[in-house]
Amino acid sequence: MTNWMYPTLATLVFWGLWGFTSKLVTNHISPLNAILFESLGGVAVAVVVMLITGTRLEMNDAPGIALATLTGAFVFIG
Repeated sequence: MTNWMYPTLATLVFWGLWGFTSKLVTNHISPLNAILFESLGGVAVAVVVMLITGTRLEMNDAPGIALATLTGAFVFIG
């Protein structure tokens, strides 16, 4: 198996888990509350990745920050 297949398969597994748990979540709370808590989970993962990799927030590129924020908005809208 080539190296690119491992992250690809992991992505498929995590997307499947996301779909399954999203269905379970909406049996207990509203979809709006679900997406709010999902976004908190995403922030938690991002913070852990930043801590593990030693990455720092880049706050000196306004167009880059604006585009990244817009991209995040598109994810939740779509």
